[in-house]
Amino acid sequence: MISNLHIMPPSTGASTLPPAGTGTPASSGESFAQEFATAFSTALENLGINPSGLQISGGASPISGQYSVTFTIPGNTSPLNTGPNTVTAPVVNTPFAPAPAPPAAQLSSPPPSTTTTKHWYSPDAADDAYWNAQPPAVQQLRELTGESQRQALASSLASQGYKIDVPIMVWGWDAAKVTALRQGYGYTWVPAMGQAPIQIAPGLTEPGLTAYNPASPPPGSILVPPAPAGGTFA
Repeated sequence: MISNLHIMPPSTGASTLPPAGTGTPASSGESFAQEFATAFSTALENLGINPSGLQISGGASPISGQYSVTFTIPGNTSPLNTGPNTVTAPVVNTPFAPAPAPPAAQLSSPPPSTTTTKHWYSPDAADDAYWNAQPPAVQQLRELTGESQRQALASSLASQGYKIDVPIMVWGWDAAKVTALRQGYGYTWVPAMGQAPIQIAPGLTEPGLTAYNPASPPPGSILVPPAPAGGTFA
């Protein structure tokens, strides 16, 4: 006999059994039970087993909400029948499982962005060359619109040993114009943030003031590049 066989509807795709009839849950379960019995009898015949005497009984489970169908097969001499002669098949109210979802559409990769970074300042080749020559940490100062923000960051960077050119990096003056003025007045170096200020312009003397020495820049000061041939830095 067939032992403890539990048959559940497939998880995907259509049922291999004929669809149950419409109506109340009870009538649907009974119709499905009869159709299941017919299909089961055919399967037994294909296996060489005589399905005569097949009995059907069923009832709805108050807990699972499923309709339990029981098939009782009288004694059978088939080698397959080696246990209790009861086959129980829990049946849901609808014999069909939901159709599988279609595969997700393949999304093409978005085209690379062509947007360029926008700055608060106007582009200038000479200024860009000045700032690009600075360490990356110092270049951050150029992107801050507020002077107080630049002052705070500049002070932090100076304490770490970076050279900070206050008029350009903190006050936001034009790098090309400031450099050209320094070149025009004969400066070869200017103090970085935190260093002592220059007491008197190059070429001038005054009792009690330290003269400017273009040939001896203090350690850590900012060097002024020499003016290009035929003009000033621009």
